[in-house]
Amino acid sequence: MSDILPWAFLEFGLTVLEAIAPLAEKFCTHRLQNDVNLRITSDILSHSANLDAAFFENPANRDIISRAQQGPAEHFMMFVLESYSLASSLLQTLSLVAILIMIEPLILLVIAPFAVPYLFFNWRLSKTRYQEE
Repeated sequence: MSDILPWAFLEFGLTVLEAIAPLAEKFCTHRLQNDVNLRITSDILSHSANLDAAFFENPANRDIISRAQQGPAEHFMMFVLESYSLASSLLQTLSLVAILIMIEPLILLVIAPFAVPYLFFNWRLSKTRYQEE
């Protein structure tokens, strides 16, 4: 029993950590979103307070005012979260490939012929989606 007990505590600790990690990530994401929203909104308001009233009445500046009213903090947070997701997926993929290479070095001969066309397909698909949007 004394040999199993440390492993059981380690497993319990890792299980608790795995359960708490998504909650901590959600909390940090909401906190960052609130801080970014507050910061960008206050920067926009302080900048607009320094502008003349004629700036707001000029029809040429309507596009700038419209973009400032569309919630730039939400768009910035979407960019940050997508970048985080990309980095996380890339790190996960690279570490899984490294583990596979450590287990079986010849796996590169199998992965490479399938990975390159898949990469080009996703690249072209993302360019098409970007152009459609």
